[in-house]
This record gives sequence, C-alpha cells and structure tokens, in this order.
Amino acid sequence: IDLSADALLFNCSHPEIMADATAVARAALDAADSTLRLGVYANAFCAHDADEAALPANDGLDDIRTDLSPAAYLALAQTWRAAGADIIGGCCGIGPEHIAALAAWRDSETFPK
Repeated sequence: IDLSADALLFNCSHPEIMADATAVARAALDAADSTLRLGVYANAFCAHDADEAALPANDGLDDIRTDLSPAAYLALAQTWRAAGADIIGGCCGIGPEHIAALAAWRDSETFPK
C-alpha cells in the first residue's frame, strides 16, 4: 500500500474501539508488506445513548468521561501497542496527566521495544 504517508493514525474516537481498529489495520498493512506506522489518539467523550452513526458530526460531544483516569487510559494504550500502534497520544478530554502516564510507561523497563 503506497499512501505517500509515514503513518496511519486513528484519532478522536472512543478508546475501547482502538485496539480492534489497530489490529485490523496492522493485519491489512502487513498483508500488503507495508511499513506504514500506526498511531492512536483516543478521546474521553462519553458515549451517546442514541445510535452514534445517526448523529450529526460532533453532536453532543461536550460530556467528558469521569472513569478514564490516567491509569485507565494507560491500560487501554497498552492494548493499542500490543495491537501494533507505535505512535500513541490523546485527543479531546485527554490531559497532560494522561500523557505523563504514557511517557512514564514509554520510559520504563516494561515498555515493549
């Protein structure tokens, strides 16, 4: 797959769906012998009770989850890394404390190289 890009990034989506998205993309890229890197920048928006696909873009995206602590976000990020992402950050509602947890993990001996 020649996309004239350095990476494919999944951005501003619920963190719980990112591991599956990354795994599917990694499998497709590997099957195509692509060296394209993968990244994830998840958000902390609350899920809608309605069918999200039926909502207009960005409709109701003002409630931030209270359950997505830096430790919880890190645990999800570790699944993204295991699925093939090597660029990991945060989007809407993910703050400096979340990024600090990611950086501490990256700099630790437990980070998969």
